[in-house]
Amino acid sequence: MRDRLLTRLGELTVRHPWMVVFGAVVLTVASGLLMPALEMYTSRSALYPDDIDVNRRFQEFLDDFKTPSNLIAVLEGEPEELGPFADDLAAAFRARTDFVGDVFYKADVEFFADRAFLFLSVDQLRKLRDKVLEEKDGVTRINRLNGLVPLLEAFGGTDAETAFKEKIDISSGKQIIAAGRELVAEMDAWLSDPGRKEVRVLENLFVEQFSGRGAQDRHGYLKSRDGRLLFLFIQPSTNDDEFEYLEGLLTSCRSAAREVSDRWTAEGRSPPTLGFTGLPAQSVEEMVSIQHDVMMTASVAAVAILLIILVGFRSIRRGLIIFVPLVLAGLWNLGLTALTIGHLTLLTSGFTAILFGLGVDYGIFVTGRIQEELARGASDREAILTALRTSGRTLLTAGGTTAAAFFVMGTVEFKGFAELGIVAGTGVLLALLAFLVLLPALSALVKVPRSKSLPARAESSERRPPLLFAAVVTLAGLAAAGLSLYFATQVPMDFDLRNIMPRDSESVKYQLLMADRSDFQPEFAAVTAADVEEARTLADRFSKLSTVSRVESITNLVPTDQEEKVRLIREVEPVFDRILVPRGDFEPFEADELADQLDDLGDVIADAQERTFSAGQKELTLELDRLATLLEQVSEKLRKDPGLAGRAREFEKELFATVAGAVDVVKRWTRMGAMAPDDLPQGILDRFRSRTGKYAVFVFPAGSIYDVDFLDRFLHDVYAISPTATGFPTTHHVFSRMSVDGFRQASLYAVLVVLVLLLVDFRRLGLMLGAALPLGVGAAWMFGLMYFLKMPYNYANIIALPLVIGLAVDYGVYITHRLAEAGRVHPFATMVVAGKPVLMAALTTMAGIGAICLGQHQGAVSLGQALLCGIATCLLAALVVLPSAAAVVQELRGGSGRGQGGDRRLTGNRRSGTGRRQGDGAGAQGGTGGEGDDAGARPTERADAGRGAGDGGSSPSSGTDD
Repeated sequence: MRDRLLTRLGELTVRHPWMVVFGAVVLTVASGLLMPALEMYTSRSALYPDDIDVNRRFQEFLDDFKTPSNLIAVLEGEPEELGPFADDLAAAFRARTDFVGDVFYKADVEFFADRAFLFLSVDQLRKLRDKVLEEKDGVTRINRLNGLVPLLEAFGGTDAETAFKEKIDISSGKQIIAAGRELVAEMDAWLSDPGRKEVRVLENLFVEQFSGRGAQDRHGYLKSRDGRLLFLFIQPSTNDDEFEYLEGLLTSCRSAAREVSDRWTAEGRSPPTLGFTGLPAQSVEEMVSIQHDVMMTASVAAVAILLIILVGFRSIRRGLIIFVPLVLAGLWNLGLTALTIGHLTLLTSGFTAILFGLGVDYGIFVTGRIQEELARGASDREAILTALRTSGRTLLTAGGTTAAAFFVMGTVEFKGFAELGIVAGTGVLLALLAFLVLLPALSALVKVPRSKSLPARAESSERRPPLLFAAVVTLAGLAAAGLSLYFATQVPMDFDLRNIMPRDSESVKYQLLMADRSDFQPEFAAVTAADVEEARTLADRFSKLSTVSRVESITNLVPTDQEEKVRLIREVEPVFDRILVPRGDFEPFEADELADQLDDLGDVIADAQERTFSAGQKELTLELDRLATLLEQVSEKLRKDPGLAGRAREFEKELFATVAGAVDVVKRWTRMGAMAPDDLPQGILDRFRSRTGKYAVFVFPAGSIYDVDFLDRFLHDVYAISPTATGFPTTHHVFSRMSVDGFRQASLYAVLVVLVLLLVDFRRLGLMLGAALPLGVGAAWMFGLMYFLKMPYNYANIIALPLVIGLAVDYGVYITHRLAEAGRVHPFATMVVAGKPVLMAALTTMAGIGAICLGQHQGAVSLGQALLCGIATCLLAALVVLPSAAAVVQELRGGSGRGQGGDRRLTGNRRSGTGRRQGDGAGAQGGTGGEGDDAGARPTERADAGRGAGDGGSSPSSGTDD
């Protein structure tokens, strides 16, 4: 039935080639008209199922809150230069209102300084109030401190001298010591740096007390722990995660950054180094890399495949006859995709290069058989018809199993894999159509020279290796496959998305810098609360988890017990109103006098060290030792250079101005009321409160979310508190498992479908196993090769096995058909002719895939490398293991034909002109059996009495297929 259909199809194409060409042109024009409607979905969310609960929750969160997926600008340079540059940069970013919603890079220090007392505990404020009210003469003593020397004298006076006589709590002791250390350290900085103009004692103490993690400097900038990195969190104006918008956002911000940098350079200032990270930057980098790679790999693949075809067939016309249907099949597939799915994704867009390498196999098989028949003396028409009858059956089997292997991927839950399976399956079917219909028509229209390089019938060769060799090769190949299956279980899975980003990725570089040198992370889980109190409860519970590093919510900025704190601070208002900090007319001093006062303070500290050591308070002893060392260092510096007294007096003036400012702040405290969420700066409020009035709680993991074991523990803890938690860790957790499960499901389905279709085609278990042997052995070897080359699985290359099944099944099918057609001819003799098309097909496929390895995207490169391993191992198994196994089976079943004719029955039938086989000639796997009888009458064959027994081979029109 199938042979008759192929015969009629061949006769139609040969008889009406121009009609076929016209039909191909119509399909191409129609595809061209449909292609403008084909959308390119560049969002990663397009790869995920829409109905998955975790994805739906995340989208709802993004809709409710202004997107937390910020673009992050990272400045790197001298700490003194970062702040001013960041101010200019933030203003430039905010001016780009088409893309930028807001920029958060600096906390409002003045706002929080005016309300700092609210962040103290009630107990701390009560002790402060009691201390202030108990010191009846305290205001008088403070007002008399009209200089640096009296201040140091007071610090080392009676109160300080007795402070450590009794055992005090560690916290209070550390606060007293920290105040003294900051004062002396600031003095030392002023003496060492003539350009220093600001006193930072109180600001440093404030930041240390209230920032909690050292993420803000004294001006409130969001910096790294070493102060050399500054972060600007750029909030996009919309939640759009399509490439066009994100590229516009990144381009606009880069343009703004260049303008600021150019202005600084023109002013003679050196701008800091700038880089971008965050999900928007990563998405743009990835898409730009993919776009570049798709164009480059498609071009390189097309050129490489064309060159291989031209070299292999030694004819430009033959090369074009194969190449034109291949290109048109790709265009038809794009048109059909526009008509059905309607879009391409990050996965399906890269299939063009693979389709080039896969589809060209069919053209090589048909053209190779045409060339073989022409070399035997057949006419153009006979060669085309014979090739369609024989190779056509191979194409139907190979193409059908390949398409089916891809189509079963469309059943998996992971949307990206499912759409790739559909697009790949239709591409294979269209390539099959092009090479079964258009290629024969082009072959009939374009006359090509006959090749003289092919042997008339290589199957008649007497040269063959001994049975022992074939048996050893077979057993060694199967043993290596079995061992490789064990190694397949040892290949690790790399869940880190950063490792498949483009080479030299700027976004990955700065993301790693953020993680290593700061407490900021771009990944977090998010939970919503109905009000502030619920957010506070959630934040308290999350903060107690060992898998959580920190929790951010509006409750960090809206303290509790505010009414009581306001009442306590107002009780000290009369006292602070009487404090008058001197701002001038300080007592003069010389360097030696100031050094003497520092030495006296050092003696007090030494006595305190002995007391704390005797009391077993080692922490305080160590802190006091640091302070004593610093006092000695500054004293020695003053004695060596008496001229530093002038610099010390400058420090004195600025210090007391700073203290006066601090006293003014405390006076403002006493007039400040309670703080509500609406009092917060708008940029901070927008981060934590949604448009609908819900409050966000951000939970940051204590480990890497790309460590799946830690991620399991982290989300187990988070879900135990809030089952509706969302954020990137939650989607990553689900989709990472889904991709692995999809890979396993697609691989299993593909294997089952291929085996069933092969059994249906060959109708004998032995032939089916022979056709599947190269695929099974080669796939196993691929895993072993990945293990030894230390190639882990990742999100990109995990689909390599289903793709290899689709790409490499052709080789076993083709060779098995040729071995079955050859009858009793020794398999190694048959491979002299049959091996060349398989080799060329594999080389063209490897050329298409190899082009992927030249790209920038490391994920695509890893996929290309895995596929190259798979195609190479399947090719080796097809050319070596399969004929060896066939030779062993043939010898065990009675040996191969020798001498003249090999399979004389076929030759005799050819001469008799009956066009039908007699008997059931044995095939490579035990004979073709009944399969040989379905060839039917072949009235198109010419009588060829010239081919007698000496021709030594079976008729090219007999048997099953290529």
